[in-house]
Amino acid sequence: MKISIIGIGAMGSCLAKGLMSSTTLQLFDKNPDKANGFNSPEEAVKECDLVILAVKPKDMEALLKLLRSKLTPDQIVISVAGNIDVAFLENHLPESPVVRIMPNTPCAVGKGVIGIVESKSLTPDVKSKLEAGLSPLGHLHYLPESQIDALTALAGSAPAFAFVILEAMIDAGIEMGLKKPLSQELVTQMWEGSLELLKTSGKNTTDLKWQVASPGGITIAGLDQMEQDKVRAGLLNTLMTTWKRATSKINY
Repeated sequence: MKISIIGIGAMGSCLAKGLMSSTTLQLFDKNPDKANGFNSPEEAVKECDLVILAVKPKDMEALLKLLRSKLTPDQIVISVAGNIDVAFLENHLPESPVVRIMPNTPCAVGKGVIGIVESKSLTPDVKSKLEAGLSPLGHLHYLPESQIDALTALAGSAPAFAFVILEAMIDAGIEMGLKKPLSQELVTQMWEGSLELLKTSGKNTTDLKWQVASPGGITIAGLDQMEQDKVRAGLLNTLMTTWKRATSKINY
């Protein structure tokens, strides 16, 4: 399978890294150092099965107009641009199967979350090609367009929030006297183990929380401090603010 990626910014780069070992990539970007021998978007989409458009929303319309006459009906066009809905894509590329997705940065290591908006273009054949092409990036989730902004907040933007939390925990370890490499290793291993326990134990997060905490113990003291500092409310507010921004249809 050949995949073209137009726009090798932050997300385009993550997708390219995640797909590098599983497919033939044809890359184009305004920066020649980020392209692999292709001098124009029209050249980079030739003979590709999937065409991924990873440009900024403000640049999408001009790119669609440029590519419209260059695409064949067999090529699947995939947009990763925020706030560009399926109707907009269909209007500009009426002869092509168009798909809107929302990936996150862990796609670079094959552990990503990719939301795929349900649309009339998602025939069994298109789904089969999408899954063959995108599965190396991580987990695929089909959902209605009305829910893609929630996925954007919960999985698309949230790695940034996760890294803030991890950073705080690592810094705490350093303040306790640990060397940074050891603190980072302990925090990373703790998160990996906790997530695996959540996936395999059959228990929910509340049950697992109380499995660690005991009355009058060390953990309950920390949980009490989290409540005093409104950590839970802060995380909820962070995600809800992100979701509201995603639904505002602001081009950025």
